[in-house]
Amino acid sequence: MSDKVKISERAFLARMRRSLEKEGLLLKQVREGTRYYNEMGPFYTVDISTNVAESRGVSFYVLIEWAREDGVLKPYEAVEGYEEPAA
Repeated sequence: MSDKVKISERAFLARMRRSLEKEGLLLKQVREGTRYYNEMGPFYTVDISTNVAESRGVSFYVLIEWAREDGVLKPYEAVEGYEEPAA
């Protein structure tokens, strides 16, 4: 059993948005079932200065990896409802 502190998906996404804004990027989420979902994926980033999509097809698990690398998600925290894939 994991002893990690659970944070909600909403809180995690808010943290990621704030972190990426410091790097000059906006985090956008595409609604599933729309025509853009197949093209852009569940999440993508947009460069604030050029208004151009930087990263496309970003999954929730990739966001968790980015958060761990940047220190947004601490080692003792886990996003509620998401288990990280085995390394």
